Amino acid sequence: MRFRACLIGSAVVLAALAGGIPVLRADLIVLRDGHEYEGDLVAAAGDTVRFRVAGREQSFPRADVVHIRLQSALAWAGCRTAAEIPDPLFQEVWKTPCDPRTWPGADQLLLLSLDRVRLRTAQTWDLEHRSITAVLKESGESASLAEVTFRADAERVTLDHGVTVRPDGTVLPLRDTAVQFEAPLAGHPRYDTLRRRRFALPEGKPGNLLDAAWRLERFRPLPEQYFQQEYRFGGTTPARQIRVEVDAPAAVGLRWALMNDPAHTVTHRVESLPGGGQRHVWERANAPQLLPEPMMPPVDDLVPVLVVTAGPATWQEAGAVFAAALDTLDRRWPDAALPPAPARDVAGLWAAVSRQVAPVAAPLEATGLLPGDPGETWRLRQGAPIDRAYLLYRWLRAAGQPVRWAWLRPRYQGALCRETPNVALLPLPALVVDGPKPQWLVVGDDLDGFGEPAAAQAGAAAFIPGAVAPVQLPASLETAAPQFLRQELLVNLNAAGDAQVLHTIIRGGAEARELREWRRLTEDERRREAEALARNADGQARDIHFRLRGNPADNAPSLTLELAYTIPGFADRRESLVSVLPLWLAFQATEVGRSGPRQFPLYWSGPRHQTVTVEILPPKGFRPHAGPEAASLVRAGFAFRCETARLANGAMCCTTTYDRTALAAATAVYPEFKECLELRARSGRPYWVWRRQP
Repeated sequence: MRFRACLIGSAVVLAALAGGIPVLRADLIVLRDGHEYEGDLVAAAGDTVRFRVAGREQSFPRADVVHIRLQSALAWAGCRTAAEIPDPLFQEVWKTPCDPRTWPGADQLLLLSLDRVRLRTAQTWDLEHRSITAVLKESGESASLAEVTFRADAERVTLDHGVTVRPDGTVLPLRDTAVQFEAPLAGHPRYDTLRRRRFALPEGKPGNLLDAAWRLERFRPLPEQYFQQEYRFGGTTPARQIRVEVDAPAAVGLRWALMNDPAHTVTHRVESLPGGGQRHVWERANAPQLLPEPMMPPVDDLVPVLVVTAGPATWQEAGAVFAAALDTLDRRWPDAALPPAPARDVAGLWAAVSRQVAPVAAPLEATGLLPGDPGETWRLRQGAPIDRAYLLYRWLRAAGQPVRWAWLRPRYQGALCRETPNVALLPLPALVVDGPKPQWLVVGDDLDGFGEPAAAQAGAAAFIPGAVAPVQLPASLETAAPQFLRQELLVNLNAAGDAQVLHTIIRGGAEARELREWRRLTEDERRREAEALARNADGQARDIHFRLRGNPADNAPSLTLELAYTIPGFADRRESLVSVLPLWLAFQATEVGRSGPRQFPLYWSGPRHQTVTVEILPPKGFRPHAGPEAASLVRAGFAFRCETARLANGAMCCTTTYDRTALAAATAVYPEFKECLELRARSGRPYWVWRRQP
């Protein structure tokens, strides 16, 4: 592919040279002696190439010219200063002062974000995007980078303009060499529908202004796909003006909703269009910077978000459209044409697809909402999420299981807008097997246990075609084995203060993935992993031995790793005193333990259950003197407990348990959660002390 691209580029250059092109702007001329010059191509006729460099015209023999790269005819390509740019929007922004001290925590300032949509039908449209950004700090250089991904079989993308303007008004245009055209899924021909155009504006440095615009045209309708866009009016970058325009003909049923805007910071107005139809305009001025906090909800749940869709008017209708399309596919590939099912039960079929059909990271943007041939998915032993889900769906139906199709919206993408029916708002395919306790299934990978991928979506919005409205998955799904991490340590101290440690690590549910990965390791690699775990507890650990109980290849609900190692000089040994700091109880609460009020609610990706039990036996003749104290903090959604015991043989034992079942909590809960984690940190800090028995 790369060689072919080079041939095409050379053909273009040769054609340009042969055609005697007059006064065309060029980026670069490359000579056989290695010299390169930037300037303007004046003419290429006969045996001579005339090229203007730094205002002076030079002539080069055609035989000495290796390559000429012509500059694309983007708008404003000939402008040398800001005053020459013939655009009122730019001039208005350019003339408005921008003082970086106004936004002390920001590295960029979005001066203008403008999106314009012209709907032709519910399934075809033109979309224009423009952004003007001021770079405030070195860390804001990423503003010079942009990319557009599109469907090459149904869409076209055109760059309108791209310029960088220095503080003195000098204009630097976007160069062809800074524009890349990529096929991100070229390695998977079945899904090679996406193309990506990326570009980098020159000099994304503090003080410079970056202005870029591009257009996307959806010229061909795609099956069951209707216009759908989500626009964010704010974020971690402050914005001076954000504007969205949508033109809808009278024949297109446009539905929209504005979320997370109780203060009505986004204005909306409607204008009549000539010939019928309406133009909807949403605007927000001076959107402040959103400063991130630990365990903060998705940004789309915190700033105003506009959702605009076209197509079916209700969720029931949207589901019916998809169900009808799915029925058509079922008839195209009847059960008789399916490959033989490797199992009959739900868990067995799920495991077959998850472990024997490798996932391809092809988003719905590449595949569309309708799956492909399930037989091909099985033959290739790989597929996109929608195709793997469809193969499992067909096998479950053929086995007589009461299965239904479903769509999920992961929580990290923000809340589902229920006022705008569109299946595309829920990008993750899933299945539901009906029964006394419905089983939610998401196809996983070869390291997942049954039900674990679905359990990771607890609390997500879900829609089952045929239902009247979306629902929410329960916070805890019983389909998967419980997720937990448990550590048990028995530490024997000798007279010299050395420690002999028996360390047992038990991982359950999704936590077991770390040990399931050992199936891919050799025995030497497993040994190195075990040694790293021991030395993570104490860098002086030696004489390390390990045993893995259970077969990682079975994806068992839980796996156990047993470690045995020695830590020389672990205890501070005195004549009549022994003291130890058990590092296995250490916990850092610095991230959540900062001072100051919290602005946003708490958000967690999933539940947690972690237990650490440490029992330390001192040298003979010593008895407990001081150690950890029992403590607990129990609240709805999270809890921490520290239980201690002093045994008859002089040993001390401490068990800490941390549970979190909540997925989210109000801002008012933050102080108590902070207290919970700080209590967990304090419980691991005391020294354990023994004194010699008289």
